[in-house]
Amino acid sequence: MLNIHLPEHDMQTINRERFEYPCPVVQKQLHALYLKGKQYRHQTIAEILDIHPNSVTTYLRMDQTDGNG
Repeated sequence: MLNIHLPEHDMQTINRERFEYPCPVVQKQLHALYLKGKQYRHQTIAEILDIHPNSVTTYLRMDQTDGNG
């Protein structure tokens, strides 16, 4: 499981962007990152977003590598 610790400023930005970002796919990725920042488990995030748990891991890893997979 990936441990992600985001500063409050980043969490505020992610919270806003997860609804305002123009691309719906990126919105979902940001939503996953936001929920992980709130310490939700991968399985719970997957259920909330209606995605496979492996997708949660992929989204979070993409964020750790600045979106470069």
